[in-house]
Amino acid sequence: MARSECYRLIDVVTGASKTFSVSDGRVMPLDGAEQVKVEMVALVPADRCSLLRVALPEMNPARMSRALRWAVEDSIAGDPEQQHVVPVRRDADGNLLCLVVARHDMDSWLAGLPAQPARMVPDAACLPCADGEVFLMPIDDVVLARAGEDIFDRIETSLLDTLVPEFMEGAGNQARLVWLGGHPPDEIRRFNPESRQAAGTPLDMLAPGALGTLGARVDLLQGDYAASDKASTMRQWRLAGVLTALAVFLLLAGALIDYTLLAREQQQLQDEVEARFGDLFPDISTIVRPRAQAERALAELRGGSRDRFVQLLSAVSPLFSGASGIEVTSISYIDATLELELETASLADLEALQRQLRAQGIDASLQNVEVATGSTRGRIRISEGGS
Repeated sequence: MARSECYRLIDVVTGASKTFSVSDGRVMPLDGAEQVKVEMVALVPADRCSLLRVALPEMNPARMSRALRWAVEDSIAGDPEQQHVVPVRRDADGNLLCLVVARHDMDSWLAGLPAQPARMVPDAACLPCADGEVFLMPIDDVVLARAGEDIFDRIETSLLDTLVPEFMEGAGNQARLVWLGGHPPDEIRRFNPESRQAAGTPLDMLAPGALGTLGARVDLLQGDYAASDKASTMRQWRLAGVLTALAVFLLLAGALIDYTLLAREQQQLQDEVEARFGDLFPDISTIVRPRAQAERALAELRGGSRDRFVQLLSAVSPLFSGASGIEVTSISYIDATLELELETASLADLEALQRQLRAQGIDASLQNVEVATGSTRGRIRISEGGS
């Protein structure tokens, strides 16, 4: 980033912005009347960015830029050429940690800004970081989360109960949850979060990370999106690139036709993958990160804490264990509805059981009641919203 004392930090999602001065590593809010020259730093939603590790040897920056998007091909869904991949750092084992974001997202963010930014950084990556602590901070209608140097995300409040354990695990067994600003929501109270007063607005909390060395390390404006101050040199290179591209196009027209056919086939395969994903996980309406979403859904099917069937069955089982003369002949769970077929001595027993369930706040209704000599059969239906 150019050496400037003033920076305008802007959130591309909310449009909120604030100006800061940086002096000797200290970041301070700056009154607009004092501005002389201001460079823009953009915060982008971290849930649109993915962190991946790839096995890629050392090479010059030009070759690295071309090789990166294909190196992450097996770890992403979609066309690798439509992804922007930024190297972050190399781990001790030699693997390269990379940030991956769709090129259409990059283009959309840049088009919505009033000027070309000097830096573009995932918002959650700018939260404070400390060993053994997971930081959460509300911003607008979502929550930013960070656990350690390489674990950060932008989370919907309704998903906190599911995703916070993953962050706690990433920060270590004895990790402490820290909520920055206000009172923690009910979704995370079971983790006993520590509430700390936020120092100013969300932009004030994110500014030190975004404007410091951390922001430079996760800056998305690299490779094809790198900012440059040498406009004339860029125009010359652009002209040379156009002429070279024209020559290559004329020589490889046949290869390009083959590529177009292969790209069309790849799109068809991608559509089939998305269709199969929809068949397997119909409750997931928005596909953003298929692999992570599928793993999370499978974990829930294996008996995660949000499994509705287990929750409904756990809610009604104490009533049956305490009753006599009731035999459960069939259990089914279809379309978020639990159905129990029962056999009792009389209709009064079924009705009493229904009243007990409703008294516990469970929405239960009797179905298909058959009264016979000495016994009564019936079905109790319990809907998902009833527990």
